[in-house]
Order: sequence, then structure tokens, then C-alpha cells
Amino acid sequence: MEQNYQQQMQTSPAEVEKVRQSSSRLKQVYPLNENWLDNEEFQSVLKISRRLAQDYRDKGLIGFSQIGGKIYYRASDIEKLLNSHYMEPFHLKSERS
Repeated sequence: MEQNYQQQMQTSPAEVEKVRQSSSRLKQVYPLNENWLDNEEFQSVLKISRRLAQDYRDKGLIGFSQIGGKIYYRASDIEKLLNSHYMEPFHLKSERS
């Protein structure tokens, strides 16, 4: 179970790019100073469950705004979350004798 959680916490560069593309589309549709995604959009972009989104909020991993029962996330906060869990690629050099 812990391994599944760790796998969900890792984010690929392709997922980061999806967030950036979603952010660009939102800017065109909603000309706010900051782009906001609702909880459903957030879950869809990260491909996570409703419960995991709740865990991210409870643990303070992502900032959010709540109006009534509706939850919104800043696109920039989602990008920060992804970047904070980004793993730099590494290359193991073969040993030469």
C-alpha cells in the first residue's frame, strides 16, 4: 500500500506539461490574474482520486480556496506541487577499467 502511495506521489514531466497546457487553455477562456481549477479538474489533471486530493489538502501539500462546498486550486500551486516532487533524471556511467 505504501508503494502505491509513493508511486502516486511521483509525477512525470509529461504530467507537468499537461498542467501547463491546461493552464494555457484556462488563460484563454478565463482571463483572471490567476488560473483556478476546481477539484474535479485537479483530480483529472493529476489522475488522482477524490480521497488523495483530500489527503493533499489535509497534509498541506496544496493550497486551495473553498467557497461553499466547491474547492478550487491555483494552477501555479499545482505546478509547485509537481515541481516539488520532480525527480531529476540520472544516468549511471558504466565503469571503465
